[in-house]
Amino acid sequence: MISSLVTLITLPLIIKFALNNKLFDFLDERKQNRKPVPRIGGLSIFLGIIASLIFLTLNKELNLGIGDINVLLVLSIGFFLVGFVDDLLNISPWPRLIMQVALASIAWIQNIRIESIDLSYLDIGPEVYLLPNFISFIVTIFWIVGLTNAINWIDGLDGLAVGVTIIGVVGLILINLNLKQFDTLFILFPIAGGCLSFLKYNFFPAKILMGDGGSYLLGFLLAFVSIISTTRFSLGNSETLATAIYIPIILFSVPILDMCSVIISRILDGRSPFYPDNQHLHHRLIARGLKHRDAVMVIYLLSIFALTLSNSLIN
Repeated sequence: MISSLVTLITLPLIIKFALNNKLFDFLDERKQNRKPVPRIGGLSIFLGIIASLIFLTLNKELNLGIGDINVLLVLSIGFFLVGFVDDLLNISPWPRLIMQVALASIAWIQNIRIESIDLSYLDIGPEVYLLPNFISFIVTIFWIVGLTNAINWIDGLDGLAVGVTIIGVVGLILINLNLKQFDTLFILFPIAGGCLSFLKYNFFPAKILMGDGGSYLLGFLLAFVSIISTTRFSLGNSETLATAIYIPIILFSVPILDMCSVIISRILDGRSPFYPDNQHLHHRLIARGLKHRDAVMVIYLLSIFALTLSNSLIN
């Protein structure tokens, strides 16, 4: 309720502020052909979620298995600020990527990490595959930074990124309910509350966009919570933490595959992976004649299918 209400209350104020200060979406030939739209809506989601997390730190001691809510708070602020500065100044991708890697490294140092792969849900071979520290570091960085940017890159149509996030959060809620990890829900429900309130203003035709600040924040939160949701002590061994990372990979396979296909396409064409183009899934659907809402709904349905598939492994 706190997250949802704070987001709802602050959004009209942020829209008014953005209009008065001409903080519109940056012009880009890939963008939709329409009048300028404010681009700093992620600030409202940030305020709602952070207000909820602060309330939690003051009123409840959460058992998240691994991780600490104070670490989550600090890193959430960091990822949001990296994107929000870009919303204001339109900075180069490389400084943003370096800052994301630095923040993800802090997460690994604070034991938010993928130390070994839990294969028990697949019922094949050994139940746990241990990772050397260096490989654990690389895999964790790739997951956090990768999913953060996957959510950012799919934010190309009104209501798309926030809708995919909501579906992903529902998937993580179901995973935690199945595994009886109820404290993690205190992190997931504020994300859902903020996103649902924002969707009211962001669905086509959008009155405001979340910008990089919002998409970086949501991508990081999904990456963080997906690690703590699928990490557990394996085989009763209190010294070994194993993460079934393939479950959230399946859950978020739509934005992940979209990002990977675009990167591969750009590299094969001899361009930078950060070179903007019209090769994203939503661009391809629009090019095939789908209307804006229809393209968004197709990606929603694909995400719901991925949700069903990922949860079937646990059930």
